[in-house]
Amino acid sequence: MVIALALGAAPVAAQPAADGQRWETPMAAGDRAYRLGRYAEAQRFFAAALERAERLGPQDPRVALSLGLLAAAYQAEGQYTLAEPLLRRALAIAEGGLGPDHPEVAATLTALGALGAAQGRYAQAEPLLRRALVIDERVLGPEHPEVAGALDALAVLERLQGRYGDAELRSRRALAIREKVLGPDHVDVATSLASLAALYRIQSRYVETEQLAQRALAVREQALGAEHPEVIVPIVILGELHAEQGRFAQAEPLGRRALAVAEKALGPEHPETASALDLLAGLARTRGRYAEAETLGRRALAIRRAVRGEPSLREQQAVELRRTHRVVVAGLLVVVVSGVLLAGADLEGDVPEHLDLPVARRDAGQLKHWPAAAPCTPRPRPRSPGSTRGGRRRSSRRGRARRSDRTRS
Repeated sequence: MVIALALGAAPVAAQPAADGQRWETPMAAGDRAYRLGRYAEAQRFFAAALERAERLGPQDPRVALSLGLLAAAYQAEGQYTLAEPLLRRALAIAEGGLGPDHPEVAATLTALGALGAAQGRYAQAEPLLRRALVIDERVLGPEHPEVAGALDALAVLERLQGRYGDAELRSRRALAIREKVLGPDHVDVATSLASLAALYRIQSRYVETEQLAQRALAVREQALGAEHPEVIVPIVILGELHAEQGRFAQAEPLGRRALAVAEKALGPEHPETASALDLLAGLARTRGRYAEAETLGRRALAIRRAVRGEPSLREQQAVELRRTHRVVVAGLLVVVVSGVLLAGADLEGDVPEHLDLPVARRDAGQLKHWPAAAPCTPRPRPRSPGSTRGGRRRSSRRGRARRSDRTRS
């Protein structure tokens, strides 16, 4: 059973058997609910498990495991502020009881790092993820699936920072490990596939993007079902890909499917819902449906503000400039940004690292003399397929960290 494997070398034998059984029952139920994408239900079970574990003592390893999985369920629902203190408490217990170099410590570090990346706190996230990778490689070996999970989490962070070469190397290594150890159709392989697809889409490597995203979608549909929330990420990647190539008739059904799955499985205020809304808003704008685009875009922005806080004016400007670049690459005029942005005035200090300013300014300059179409709603930074959501215990926690696939693209 996965729960038993998760305990690893944890010193639990001294506890009465009945205590462990009472704890394992809600843990197993929560694990089943999580795998089915029923995250609110999983929260209730993991909270019950935590309550039972705490009766065994505040430093019992089962407390740390319960905290980590409850945090994963919160993070899967976009409730980042609730997830973080649970993970920090779990880390303190694991380090104190298992030592600083235990794989369970690495799993919690990966979860914390993925959470930080999802919130845009890159400087805090990177040392956590690097430490997790070092522990896993040293203790478990360079080709262990846990190493692949840490690699993918780091690749997401590097992609968000514009370090595309590093991100590609890590994602490819993670994919190779997972395919070799788990097989090409394992659901964790889809995490690496989606991560690479998100990277290649940003780089306009469209053929590779489509192949990877289609394969990730097929694996997840086969393993999890067509309405599981984990299908949202590859669907959105494919929709954005078609939109950038001007294939709007193919993009819009994908956007609507992603939105339907997100709203049903995750609710109307989840970051995954915002990603689908962003895609549909952009498509509505390109087709001249400006009122619809504004409604969708404002709704997406409200979700992101609730999750990550109010974006600064500079962040909004940088995002608008990047969208202008993407649209021009597609050969279409669908937005016009302000004169300040067209001039590229004094943006370097506040824009994300991954913004290609010289190209974006050049393309923005080509739009200077076109009439403004309609007010534009800022788009978020590309999400990472795999990092929006939290981590899991040793045997399965990293699989949940992929739900970041979140910060996902």
